[in-house]
Amino acid sequence: MSKSHYKVLVAEDDPFQRLSIIDILKMSNYEVTPVENGALALDKLKDPNNHFDLVLLDLLMPEKSGKDVLEAIKDDKRLCQLPVIVMSAKNDKSIIAECLAKGAKTFIVKPLRIQECRGFENYIGNSGETEAEQNLSKYRKIKGLGTGSAGEVDLVEHIETGKLFALKTISLLNLNEKERQSAECEVHFLKVLVGPTLIKSHQSYIEKDKIYIIMEYAEGGSLSEKIMYATYKKQPFDKDTILSWTAQIILAVMLMHSKNILHRDLKCQNLFLTKDGILKIGDFGISKKLETMSRLTETNVGTPYFMAPEVCRGEPYGEKADVWAIGCIVFELALLRKPFDAESIGGVFDKIIHKPLDLSGEELDTDIKMLIMEMLDKDPSHRPNIWELSKKPSINDKIWKFIKEQKCEESVMCVFERRKIEGDEKEGEEEDVSKVFDMSKLDVLAHFIRSDIKMEEVKVGWFGKAEKIASGYQILKWIKEHYEKDDKKAEDIGQKMLDQEIISRVDNNEIFQGNHTTMYRFYEDRGDIACNMLRPWKADVDSAIEVSSQLVKLIEELYREAIVECEDSTEIHAEEALKSTKYDSFVTNIAKLEHVDLNFKTYNEGLCFFLNIYQ
Repeated sequence: MSKSHYKVLVAEDDPFQRLSIIDILKMSNYEVTPVENGALALDKLKDPNNHFDLVLLDLLMPEKSGKDVLEAIKDDKRLCQLPVIVMSAKNDKSIIAECLAKGAKTFIVKPLRIQECRGFENYIGNSGETEAEQNLSKYRKIKGLGTGSAGEVDLVEHIETGKLFALKTISLLNLNEKERQSAECEVHFLKVLVGPTLIKSHQSYIEKDKIYIIMEYAEGGSLSEKIMYATYKKQPFDKDTILSWTAQIILAVMLMHSKNILHRDLKCQNLFLTKDGILKIGDFGISKKLETMSRLTETNVGTPYFMAPEVCRGEPYGEKADVWAIGCIVFELALLRKPFDAESIGGVFDKIIHKPLDLSGEELDTDIKMLIMEMLDKDPSHRPNIWELSKKPSINDKIWKFIKEQKCEESVMCVFERRKIEGDEKEGEEEDVSKVFDMSKLDVLAHFIRSDIKMEEVKVGWFGKAEKIASGYQILKWIKEHYEKDDKKAEDIGQKMLDQEIISRVDNNEIFQGNHTTMYRFYEDRGDIACNMLRPWKADVDSAIEVSSQLVKLIEELYREAIVECEDSTEIHAEEALKSTKYDSFVTNIAKLEHVDLNFKTYNEGLCFFLNIYQ
């Protein structure tokens, strides 16, 4: 049957929403019957002269709610197989989960989007799974895949079809009634988490004191296993692989956040590779919640390597806690170690909350380094959300490449419009760049630009000395390729750097122009700025002894890098050393001296500090 013959009953009390839904459904070639409350919806459904292929129910309606109508449909022998989709503008998870448990196919966060309508036909004519299909006797266990404090995962084979699945079994024994209901609510949400980078939950049901989830099996193993192997072989992942996997993680989290669902437990162990090399999120935070609920009866709840600072402090948290976790994953992919590690949980908490992230001495690609720095910003208000991350040129290109290769446009396009509809991007209005870019990081961005582009040494004026300069075209091109594709926003970033004297025009003009003829010098190349003031340190610092010892270590490494032993002589390659990441790290760390506490506890401490500085 074509879409034009599918009949949809829409029950929505808000006139504006109802008109919008009617228009979108008609644009998608569905035949629509609208009503303004639940009672009228039931009247239409119970009329034997009416036939509908799908029902869209708003949860909160006068006279009869969407939940009431759903219950009536499922209790009616004639209507019980009719597919129902519930809609809500609010994120009332308990009501939504109850509706999913009662047989609703999925739920939609209003407003409805045209891309979502295209998937409605997948629910039409699908009567759902029966009790018999959920029977574990239809599966044969092949081997165990892993265990955790909340349950275990086994590889199973469907006896009739021979298909492989992962069976997750979660114990409810240590939960009270309220916690058990919360866990059951989480399980019901699994059925709406569908996407090309999400492990599919085929069946989930609860029996006695256990939850059983039949899930898609990813043959490629977990990302943590891949990292362990790369570490053992000392073979870091290349840039393309890291960015491709990061884009797939971001796409998966976008699909979750578009449903107002947080993951809460993103980590390398919860990411799995298919045989085709696609990275998918395979655990949607249910086990984490169960572990937290039962933490008083467990001796080990795991070390919180991926927890955001606001979570560690016990503060309210939101979507950006998932972004922090992605940052930790990307850090581990790039450097084959965790960003914040310690011998105890308390030590990890302390480093996550207080230890500054310093990547100045790491051999990292600029795009990857920038992503890590933004995602691991300790202030969530300065951290990008998942949609802002998806717009980064290095990620955006990978996301669209993946979508085209997998031919999954229809299943993911709806998530890209969510924020636009909600008003984050108002069409026709110019957006102030300061609202979408953390202006306190302009100096960091300028440093990345200066490190990447080819600087020229040009003599300025008749009697001036040669200076390192770059053209406005080079600067603007870099911003568009690595940070902001939009021409106007990229130019605004250049103008902000000029306004804050992070860059300056050679001709002293105050207007930023991204052309070949307008030349700029960077703040770092000014001869009148002391080395320790080139990059002011904006975070907490270690003790004076630790800072000075680190500087001595960096100087020694820089010296070793500059010295080249030849057959008959020793050469000093100073210029090459000054371009290295070791010098970059030295310039960054020397700025810490402005903030160290020089009130030493003992004479020897002070002596040690000043001897280090003297070196």
